[in-house]
Amino acid sequence: MDSGSLIDRIRRGDNAELQKVYEMYRGEFMVWANKHFDLDFEECKEAYQLSMVQFYENVVSGKLQVFTSDPKTYIFGIGKNKIRELRELRLKQPEAGRFEAESTDERLSRESLLNKVEQALHQLGDPCQKLLELYYYKKMSLAEITLALEYKNTDTTKNLKYKCLNRLRKLFTGGN
Repeated sequence: MDSGSLIDRIRRGDNAELQKVYEMYRGEFMVWANKHFDLDFEECKEAYQLSMVQFYENVVSGKLQVFTSDPKTYIFGIGKNKIRELRELRLKQPEAGRFEAESTDERLSRESLLNKVEQALHQLGDPCQKLLELYYYKKMSLAEITLALEYKNTDTTKNLKYKCLNRLRKLFTGGN
């Protein structure tokens, strides 16, 4: 694989070439990430998808002009950084099970609140409803959502998520 022409083809929008690279290194990355970082399948998959999104963005933006190493080494290097980022995020997340000791009144109040949020979410419509459901209910990463909804990049997805949350807040609180 000629790495210079690979970059040019991807930059020109050759999605088949990008897909080929994605499939070529996916299995090996999954095994490598599991072995060296003790990640489960979903974590390996998320790290790889984030790595490929970053690789694509680097090519399209012109940040990556020429490979100074093999494409695999470049992608795995991005992966190593993405794994660190994912671990840092996971450490900052609150523990699950915080509702275990709640009373019946607290549970009913929480369920009522969740119902109101769900109603406001349905009022949003697409694409906001779909994006927020994928992120909060299906626990998909921004990179996975970017691929699934075919957005330009993760920054676009993040920006849209922010705008959708603001619209949801306004619907929920009755503000305009």
